[in-house]
Amino acid sequence: NGANVYLGGVKIPSPANTEQFSGKPVEVLARPEEVALSHTQEQAPGSIIGQGIVDSVAFAGPVLRVTLHLQGEDGKTLQALLTPSDVRDLDLAVGQEVWVSLKAYHLLDSSVK
Repeated sequence: NGANVYLGGVKIPSPANTEQFSGKPVEVLARPEEVALSHTQEQAPGSIIGQGIVDSVAFAGPVLRVTLHLQGEDGKTLQALLTPSDVRDLDLAVGQEVWVSLKAYHLLDSSVK
């Protein structure tokens, strides 16, 4: 609607200067370093997009790459890049349920191919 983006049953605020996408189908793009994980909704920075299940945690240089899938009908797979201290603080393990939020994201018109 111009003010919000709907991801399944989740509503998140539209980024600034995206009025041109009002009423159009869009894709939400977020860099892995902008994906945040937390134990509770209250701890989640940014816009919460749902709960996810951790599929893997792997070293990727100075950070760890966490692959997870969102719970729900789509089961979208996401990747988050976290610092080793973030992973320790969350005590992340495969199969663990976490809250997933986006600290920053962009919109693309998905009707344009």
